Amino acid sequence: MSPPTTQPPTTQPPQQQTAQIPLQSFTLPTFPPETLTNPQTTHLTLTSDIPLSSYTSLLTQPFTIPPLPRSITTLTLESFSLGYPPSFLPLLASNLPRLKSLVFFEQVLGGTDEEKGDVINFLTQLSEVREVHFLDVLMGKGVMRRVSGALGGRVEFVGVSYTYRGEQVDLLPEIGEFEGWVREGVRGLRIAMVATPPEPDPEEEGREREDVEKEEMGILPPRIADTAMSSLVDKILALETLILLDLTLFPLPLSSLLAILTSCKKIKVLSVTLVLETSWEHVFERLRGNTGGVESLEIVGYPGNAEVVEGLKKSGEGGEGWLKENWLMELEGVEGVSVSVLRTRGEEWRKEKERWVKV
Repeated sequence: MSPPTTQPPTTQPPQQQTAQIPLQSFTLPTFPPETLTNPQTTHLTLTSDIPLSSYTSLLTQPFTIPPLPRSITTLTLESFSLGYPPSFLPLLASNLPRLKSLVFFEQVLGGTDEEKGDVINFLTQLSEVREVHFLDVLMGKGVMRRVSGALGGRVEFVGVSYTYRGEQVDLLPEIGEFEGWVREGVRGLRIAMVATPPEPDPEEEGREREDVEKEEMGILPPRIADTAMSSLVDKILALETLILLDLTLFPLPLSSLLAILTSCKKIKVLSVTLVLETSWEHVFERLRGNTGGVESLEIVGYPGNAEVVEGLKKSGEGGEGWLKENWLMELEGVEGVSVSVLRTRGEEWRKEKERWVKV
């Protein structure tokens, strides 16, 4: 028996707050009356289960969006890989007047001129949105600028992150596209590259660990000109409201990291990809007395040259690790530090009762 075109919202016990709806068309199911009036229904997740063989034709077919619970404050749109029918997003927005948090996951956004207009209309209608995340979302040239402009200055937390796939690095937006998110009032900003853990390969079990390490790569963010990076950093330096910053999508020079720590005194959680021109010891010497208000620090090392690569190998021999407790004791106010090289091998330290302990 073929599956139905839509499935009703998952029945949840009273303490649950999420309605999860897998879709095989763009027509949403009708919510039961008790769900429409249940104030605990605050999260809605729409996931595309539309077969690729029928996706394109469904983009031109009529669809229906019935009334949705007005209590919904968080919306996740997942795996709509070929976009949305005309007017789908604006109609969805008109049914979600209290939406405060929005997540786009694994899709192309604004792939056609008509869809770009719909995306902007959709975001403009969501006047209550304060938090937005784009996870593995590819946008055409200029779309991200328009998206950030449509959301205006009301968004306080922004996340744009990509799972590392080597073949897609060239598809990332130019760095200037991200500048629209850097505006006064933003408290959390995430422009990040994340790594997926490698799947175990039985054929690799007998190989020496050193040989395997030569091929492992957690992330390889595109290295760009320092002048392009400095334009984004200059805008960040002017933010007085920032408490969380993740800049792991592009490698920063050490001078930019120090400038952020000096100027953005309210940052509590900081993650960066940093070009390693010499050694970890040099980095932590420069950080001494310059950590601002940071409590949690993550540094993803990006080796700047072959000598650094060799130095990292030697300094980590014998299981001693890269960092030393006396370096960390000089980081006033910091409670946790983690470092890695391109998010493969790494180490994590936590401060416990005036001592630093390797986790």
